[in-house]
Amino acid sequence: MKTLCPTDPAFHDKDLSVFEKPVLGSLPPFGKQMRSAFALNPDCLFMNGASVGSLPKYVVESFEYYSRCSEYNPDKFLDYDMRPLFYATLERINPYVGCKDFSQLTFCPNGSNALNTVLRSLDFDKGDAIVRFSTTYGGCYNAISYVCDRTGATPVDIPINLPCSNQEILDGAKAAIERIACNPDLKLKFAVVDMISSIPGMVLPYKKLVEMLKEVGALVFLDGAHALGQIDINIDESDCDFFTTNTHKWFYSKRGSGLLYVAKKYHNIIQPLTISWAYKPSQGWNEAFFWQGTNDYSAYLSINAAIDFVEQAGGIQKIQSYGHNLAIEAGALLSELYGFEPISDALNEEQVGSMVNVKLPLQAGNPRHDKVGEILSQVLVTKKRSSGYAFRHNGAWWIRLCAMIYLEKEDFDEFGKLLTNTIDELLAES
Repeated sequence: MKTLCPTDPAFHDKDLSVFEKPVLGSLPPFGKQMRSAFALNPDCLFMNGASVGSLPKYVVESFEYYSRCSEYNPDKFLDYDMRPLFYATLERINPYVGCKDFSQLTFCPNGSNALNTVLRSLDFDKGDAIVRFSTTYGGCYNAISYVCDRTGATPVDIPINLPCSNQEILDGAKAAIERIACNPDLKLKFAVVDMISSIPGMVLPYKKLVEMLKEVGALVFLDGAHALGQIDINIDESDCDFFTTNTHKWFYSKRGSGLLYVAKKYHNIIQPLTISWAYKPSQGWNEAFFWQGTNDYSAYLSINAAIDFVEQAGGIQKIQSYGHNLAIEAGALLSELYGFEPISDALNEEQVGSMVNVKLPLQAGNPRHDKVGEILSQVLVTKKRSSGYAFRHNGAWWIRLCAMIYLEKEDFDEFGKLLTNTIDELLAES
């Protein structure tokens, strides 16, 4: 008989053993063969897989398994079984984010929800400065704008114009911090720092940025939405006050699952967006986030299946190494064969995680070219059975691609041909 563990529903209710838990068999090698392990249309070339996530079949089956378990005896499952499952899953994912005390972690649907949770819990007033970067994710950028509009706080944007070196990024941040310090009407209170920016998809010098901002007394929210599965994470070493990551982008859990870290000293301040029955100091911060009204926790529980998959695939380091090396190789290939220059050259390889951003042969500011750039992503998805995120940055058009473990160099070659032909077609039509 198989030994059950605390992340198994049947561990808490033997009646749930009526449902057969999915079994993960051996996995194919990384590259095209790995695609068979994912629930993706085999006739599509998915080059933007981490935007909303790509699920292994095993995780899909496990998500459905958890959902069936929740429906067998709903009152018992939600009132008595779900709580230990919730905390056991948190404890299991904890080593992947480097937080010794996992009671400082909770689940959240996504990084945008996590930032809103923190921002809406804190008090801001006129004269408070909230720092963000020009590359801050759009949804998070807007959340800061909303808070500033409501409270009178001042948003301070630090420009990042890639391609540039990490030192240039740090110099820009230092100059912005000094400008705030010289303004008698402003005090730097809060800052959002990306570990990996979304657009362009680049690893930022986040450790030094956090250190720089903490030195002047700012509360720092470290946004690792794209980090888990691309680079190592160690919350404790980062010295941030708040942190988030999505588990559904690069870590293969069901969509709508992520983590929020809040340093324990802020547990009496940070509350969930939905205040419910656990709004009592005696029940604690963790319970307040666990119970935000009736909910389906299957996406959070699917993180267990994602961990199974990661371990069976050879571990997180193997996955990260493959994605990073493939992104470097793909950038070189797209440059050499198709003239799409990567945003980071060999001297700035530390900026590359598992995403590659290449420059498109479109002239920003040219109306015809801008029109093509604006519709390119949609055309790739809806008409070309492919994907890629086209965007405008620093006076040029680029496209972001994700080096997933089900892709290999030849896929980027195929995409290079497709992209070239698609751009030519759209320019001819415009």
